[in-house]
Amino acid sequence: MNVTKFSSNPSRALEAAQEQPVLVIKHQRPHAYLVSASWWREVMTTLADHRARLAEQGAPCGEARGS
Repeated sequence: MNVTKFSSNPSRALEAAQEQPVLVIKHQRPHAYLVSASWWREVMTTLADHRARLAEQGAPCGEARGS
């Protein structure tokens, strides 16, 4: 969805984001993703769990062990 269309009807974008991420394009380039709050929480929980597992293994955050 281009930024003009997004600006003219943000409610539509919010509704669409409940089903799947919405890409907002500005000047023919990706500008933002709009995602549901539940999707965001799930991703953040998964990321935190992954980081905790890496810390338990002794790997610095952001780096896989053995790389």
